[in-house]
Amino acid sequence: MRKIGDKYVSSDNTAVNKKLVLTHYGNGKCACVKCGFTDIRALSIDHVNGGGCDERRQTHRAGNTFYRWLIKNNFPLGYQTLCMNCQWIKRFDELDFTSITMETIRSQYKRMFPR
Repeated sequence: MRKIGDKYVSSDNTAVNKKLVLTHYGNGKCACVKCGFTDIRALSIDHVNGGGCDERRQTHRAGNTFYRWLIKNNFPLGYQTLCMNCQWIKRFDELDFTSITMETIRSQYKRMFPR
């Protein structure tokens, strides 16, 4: 365990790092900033402006590697703690469903569930 600022960080303890990061981005509480949900099993870090998938692909940071990076970089802006339910709602709200046709849905279904 080593000290970074006024916080103690374990470089190999995922649970400690996860709780530290979720608490920081949860505005001082280990809770979803939207609904207040507190079960750590369903809490995660959200990229406020989107782009999380692209960032993970480019940097290969996920899980404890990502938590350690956030801590080491002094908790950069642009992240928040959300529960998975609020993550899905946010994702749904950001999609534009007006351009989706039945043909698009059928082709997606066929690709996901080939016979």
